[in-house]
Amino acid sequence: MIRKDGRTMRRLRKLRFALNKPQTAENSGVFLPVGGQGISPALRRAIYLDPYEAHERGVIEKKLAADDVVLELGAGIGFISTFCAKRIGSERVFAVEANPVMAETIRETYRLNGVAPQLTCGLLGQGDGEETFYVEGNFISSSTLQRSASAQPVKTPRYDARAFIEQVRPTFLICDIEGGEQDLLAYMPLTGVKKLCIELHPHVIGNAGTSEIVQRLLNEGFVCDFLSSSGKVFFFERS
Repeated sequence: MIRKDGRTMRRLRKLRFALNKPQTAENSGVFLPVGGQGISPALRRAIYLDPYEAHERGVIEKKLAADDVVLELGAGIGFISTFCAKRIGSERVFAVEANPVMAETIRETYRLNGVAPQLTCGLLGQGDGEETFYVEGNFISSSTLQRSASAQPVKTPRYDARAFIEQVRPTFLICDIEGGEQDLLAYMPLTGVKKLCIELHPHVIGNAGTSEIVQRLLNEGFVCDFLSSSGKVFFFERS
């Protein structure tokens, strides 16, 4: 018997990837356009061969409820928002992505999976306007913070975080914005948010910045579920 995530299956996937150069990959029931715009060869290989966004997916599988309203900040290629929409319906899922290069890839992911979460191209911050976003060669490292000399600055719309939260009223917030979480969470209210899955980036914002985020969450009545957390991905929940 060949287990779906076993060594033999992985070898077969490697062989198929090397021979066929597929344009789509299936991860946890979600079809992904591995040939999409903004996906580097290294990331394409990782998406096809490895469990993609495994930490976040594990949290969602355990914690997402049918009555949740999901807001994902940092949609990437649209995997997590698609994963959620297939479980609770597209009308209950909202996604925000600042990198303008990724918009068409996200929409293609939605199309491949027959879902339609509400996608906002831009970022959340203090007040409506425009902000510089730094696009890295490896898109998953792109951020409002310039992390390398080779990062390409682009202008992207900024939407006021307080007004956005008031409009969407999420109960489940998913956040992976490569260090931008420090400034955003210092401004953005968490009213109504009961669950928070966040990837923290101490290598970008430092231990003090990371501790500041955790302290704010604890002060607001969140408790860290360490058993559901893994790597740099932490799950907080209000009791």
